[in-house]
Amino acid sequence: MKQRDAKLNLIGNILGDGVPIFKDEDHNEVKVTWGQKSDIVVDGKSLGKLHHHQIMHLLDMVELERG
Repeated sequence: MKQRDAKLNLIGNILGDGVPIFKDEDHNEVKVTWGQKSDIVVDGKSLGKLHHHQIMHLLDMVELERG
């Protein structure tokens, strides 16, 4: 099993012909957008402006302390 996993880990992502290849995200290209961009600024402190993991914690959907 270890030998198989080692071989599988040598296989990289298979990319389409039109995908640009760079070492960082600075050259990413937006192909399609939809909807309107939200004007909400997430600050992580006030209700309505929390990060998704904070909302999940408040709704008892995740136990962050357990990891």
